[in-house]
Amino acid sequence: MGTYITNIGLLATPRGHSARRGTQQGDVTLLRNAWVELCGETIAAVGQGTPAPAEGDRVIDAGGRLVTPGLVDAHTHLIFGGWRQNELGQKLRGVPYLDILAQGGGILSTVRATRAATEEQLAQKAAEALAEMLRMGVTTCEAKSGYGLDPEQEMTVTDIDGWGYIGYLSIPSIGLELPVMSEWSYAGLKVAPGRYSGSTYADNMVVCAHNYAKHFSPIKWLALGSEVYFTDMDGQRWSYEVTNVETIQPTDIDKMITASDEDAWDLTLFTCTTGGRARCAVRCTRTGYPVLETSAAGRITE
Repeated sequence: MGTYITNIGLLATPRGHSARRGTQQGDVTLLRNAWVELCGETIAAVGQGTPAPAEGDRVIDAGGRLVTPGLVDAHTHLIFGGWRQNELGQKLRGVPYLDILAQGGGILSTVRATRAATEEQLAQKAAEALAEMLRMGVTTCEAKSGYGLDPEQEMTVTDIDGWGYIGYLSIPSIGLELPVMSEWSYAGLKVAPGRYSGSTYADNMVVCAHNYAKHFSPIKWLALGSEVYFTDMDGQRWSYEVTNVETIQPTDIDKMITASDEDAWDLTLFTCTTGGRARCAVRCTRTGYPVLETSAAGRITE
């Protein structure tokens, strides 16, 4: 037994049998006075005019309405507590984001609300949002929280070309932009820098890389106060500034990953010096809370 949707005023459907990119997304077939035949969850046929359902087939009258494929929302932060709709008016009036943060708003307000909510409350709120999205025609969505700003929270890892990445490092003053792997290995360091230890959430991440010209060789020239940015795979951009550049003996591993009370840092970048006789370590301090941008995955695959 099949299902027919009939009396469709306008049926809009993409051409082809695979995902479309760029201008191909505009290749759409428009059929007036159309019908659609469904077999289970599969579209079996489309046509114009009046179909010929078999006895027992279900017939749904579209009433002359528009019918399109379900919409896909490819980036949502579905799971969260609280609301920030009051900030829209502030942004329209030109209130800086840091001022909104100082007033108790911004992402940290919903971080606090998310942490305070129970799993049941978060699930109920997400279900209500999904139901509203469905009413608006969204049938598929990607969803995540994006509120794991906790020292115990593991950083999101995305697999690209067989390697796991946690984000993208950018140092404008030396024109350095590099992806960062979730963990270091001798094979991986030939491709990109890797996380040696720690995380952005715990303010203790250490990233290592070879002394290649296009990797970490230029970091030894960084001036104090230079800006360093790290965008994680959830699209959160962390801002730092260089507070110290030092040379460490290759056997002083503890000095690489452990900060004293007098000399603390939030991010360390290190590489070997020419000939591998020592290590150059760049210490950075976080200058603010993370700001939501775009996912780093697209930049890594560019």
